[in-house]
Amino acid sequence: MVCPNCKNMLPNGSVACNRCGYSFINNNYPNMTMQNNKNMNQGNTVNPQDQSIYRQQNNSQMQQPSQMYFQNPNYRNVNNKNNKKTSNTTLGIIGGIILFLFLLVSCFDSDDDKKSNNTEEVTTSVAVEENTEGTEEETTEEVHVVDASELSDRNIEDYSYITNEDLAKYAPNLGNQKVCFTAEVSSLYEDSIKVNLGNGFMYSDCQTTKDYSNILQEGDKILLCGTVEGQDSYGFLGNSVVIKDCEVLKVNEGLESYDTASSSDALQEYFVVTDEIANTNDVSEEEYKSICETYSYEEILRNEDEYKGKHVVISGKVDQVIEGLLGGYSIYITDSSGNKWHCTYRYKDGESKMLENDNVTVYGDLNGTANSKTVLGKQVTMPYVEINYYE
Repeated sequence: MVCPNCKNMLPNGSVACNRCGYSFINNNYPNMTMQNNKNMNQGNTVNPQDQSIYRQQNNSQMQQPSQMYFQNPNYRNVNNKNNKKTSNTTLGIIGGIILFLFLLVSCFDSDDDKKSNNTEEVTTSVAVEENTEGTEEETTEEVHVVDASELSDRNIEDYSYITNEDLAKYAPNLGNQKVCFTAEVSSLYEDSIKVNLGNGFMYSDCQTTKDYSNILQEGDKILLCGTVEGQDSYGFLGNSVVIKDCEVLKVNEGLESYDTASSSDALQEYFVVTDEIANTNDVSEEEYKSICETYSYEEILRNEDEYKGKHVVISGKVDQVIEGLLGGYSIYITDSSGNKWHCTYRYKDGESKMLENDNVTVYGDLNGTANSKTVLGKQVTMPYVEINYYE
């Protein structure tokens, strides 16, 4: 830093020259006479005696300029904060405007797409109306017709009619039974026709005696007959029924008399809920309770794997109820023989709860054993039951 008056080198941040007394704050010599100012403006040199006087006088007043100098940054900081707030607010407003414009453009694009789709639909419908102007022959051409010589002429009286619902539910009981049923073709293979019987996402497998892949089309409604082989369960995805030796009898036409609401009376004896059916299908409360049995307490503890999945009924007194995670409850029941059972249950909305000392009857699935400790620290093993219904 250089004094503009005497060219003296000064430290950065100086407020006055220590040689000539020049003030950087007021850009003058604070205590000089008008004559000295005039002389200095004329380029005259200040004598040493006056210079020392100026220096002494300036030293006594240097505190005030110093305070003035350091006050300015504080105001600048406040202004900077306000500037930042203003800047942030401005950026927020700009960002909001850009987002609004983007959403507005998206809405217009969506409307345009809908309009274009509607235009296409209208155009398509007009074209369809023009192409189908009142002729039954064109409607007949849209139905896939199969030559009867391509289909089986087997005597259907050897087979019992069954609905899709009954076939999907009771297939485990229908092993080797000859059945006929209607279904819609989902996919075709050289030795198989896949159909959906309404039992979840899984297709049932109709294994054929001939190749129908070049005869049928996906979506065809067919009447077929075959022998039930069994059922494969895929959990929540559903079940797949396997029917072997299948033959197609009719396609798209003449199915009305076969597509009835109930299965043949000859199959009624097989429509019984068993443990296997209850484990793989949805059954009613009445059907479920009908298959629950009482089992030997000691045998369950000895051979827990053998009884896993069995449906059991237990009557007794509630000893203890413990609330668990996610709304589940552990319920300890002592039966009339003094045997203890570890049961679990998740209450439905609005359902009354079991309390200690209640006398209850529970229906559930055996799922092995569970270990628990008594108050004295002794470990106790008891059957583990997942309750489905109670009363």
